[in-house]
Amino acid sequence: MLEACSARDLVIRDGVVESVSLSGRAFLSHGDRLFREMPIRGVRLVAIQPFVRELASCPHLAHVHALDLTGNQLSAAGLRELLASPHARFDSIDLAQNGLGDEGLRALASWPGFASLRSLGLSGNGLTEATLGLLADAANLDSLTLSRNPLPRSSLDGLPGSLRSLALSGCEVASLDLRRLTLLEHLNLSHNVGAAREGTRFPDSLLHLDLSFCEIDSCREGWPRLRSLKLRGNRLQYLESRLPPSLEAIDLALNPLGDVGVRCLAERARPANLKSLDLTNVGLTRAGLEFLDTSGWLAGLEHLSLDWNPCVARVGS
Repeated sequence: MLEACSARDLVIRDGVVESVSLSGRAFLSHGDRLFREMPIRGVRLVAIQPFVRELASCPHLAHVHALDLTGNQLSAAGLRELLASPHARFDSIDLAQNGLGDEGLRALASWPGFASLRSLGLSGNGLTEATLGLLADAANLDSLTLSRNPLPRSSLDGLPGSLRSLALSGCEVASLDLRRLTLLEHLNLSHNVGAAREGTRFPDSLLHLDLSFCEIDSCREGWPRLRSLKLRGNRLQYLESRLPPSLEAIDLALNPLGDVGVRCLAERARPANLKSLDLTNVGLTRAGLEFLDTSGWLAGLEHLSLDWNPCVARVGS
């Protein structure tokens, strides 16, 4: 059956297919049998532009709990037409790269199911600060992705307090105060120059934080409950702050640490549960590696990356 409808990217749990990717035409043609034979909850649809009206009237849509429409260039008008469907009952929808603009977010916010959404993806849609306040009405939202939307002046004050995961990669944001998001556990601020300036305030609830490629040259924040910290591709020469004792993974790749910076790291208390350390391309020599080893930092690691350092022979050398 899956072969007949050219289904791809299967997600299988306990031997059962839960999610598939297929074309809009295949969904219309084979959806009845697909949902009859399998307990599919999630569907990614591609190439749907010619079929938006047919999809909106298709009863198979009622079986879809998680809908991914990434990259369909649906437009605000197309989204409005799709959400007018009596079968649109999703609790998760990814609308990344659909050319929605602010008008598209207005269309989404006017949909009766908006308040019940648990997960929403809006990356790369040209959204501005003008409509972000509408997101406050999605009061049950657990996960929100706003990456690659230009939001340089936004305070993000209108985001729902229910959020546990928030992605703002490449949004040009800086000096945010997110402390009111007291349930937030996952935060992606990568590719935002100035995202970790002193004016930025983080909630103590954070477990996973990504500050990669933010041009950070110092890092002083405490983050008391943090389990994973990504600082890849910054300007760090050493870490000034004490690492959270709860830390399980730290990514320091592509920082100019050198032996001095790594030695500074090794002289700090090693988090007891640390399992993953990424030191790819940080200028580490054999002397620095030996110090790191004798300090006890490498003991108990499940993952260690030292690629592209002088202490590791390159392939073919």
